[in-house]
Amino acid sequence: GLGLTFVTHGEPPLSLTPFSWQFITADNASPRGAAAAGAATSDGFTITATSTKNGLAFFVVVASEGGQTLPPSFLEVLHGVGANGVEPKAMGSFVLNGTGGNVTGASAASASAPADAANGSVAVRGLPSSSSFDAHVVVVDAGAYFLAANLNANLSDPDTEAVARAVAEAAAPRNVNATVLSVWNVTTAAA
Repeated sequence: GLGLTFVTHGEPPLSLTPFSWQFITADNASPRGAAAAGAATSDGFTITATSTKNGLAFFVVVASEGGQTLPPSFLEVLHGVGANGVEPKAMGSFVLNGTGGNVTGASAASASAPADAANGSVAVRGLPSSSSFDAHVVVVDAGAYFLAANLNANLSDPDTEAVARAVAEAAAPRNVNATVLSVWNVTTAAA
């Protein structure tokens, strides 16, 4: 986003201590992506994902029920569970990174990722051989958009402490793609 910085010069009534505020505009476009499975072994397989933005891919792997069943919601995937709270066989996250993964706005929301999009993969291991699984992935961008204060002041001041706490808490939110990317019926190899 566009960043603007304003600096006071410590002249009353503005402030007795110089400080600066940095305003960062939000990029509220969710990332778009795709997921695939490959390299099946007797104890697992690889999940790969691409995204229009650098960030993370969260995933859950559940036992396949012989067809395309109802996938988990994006919140269920973010919390590491399958549909209706089913305990997954594997879950976690992996980094998505690429030179084209730093786009914002309409470019990030486009239907397909550019050739140099953010991408990543994870090897899922510890699964039983000759078994079928469904993998569900949600992509999340790396941005955290917030009003940041760079204060050169005493943190014992309650107002300053409150601003510092708010800045730290604001660093957590991310743009989440509400679409769950599903890879159905991935079968591990025979032992």
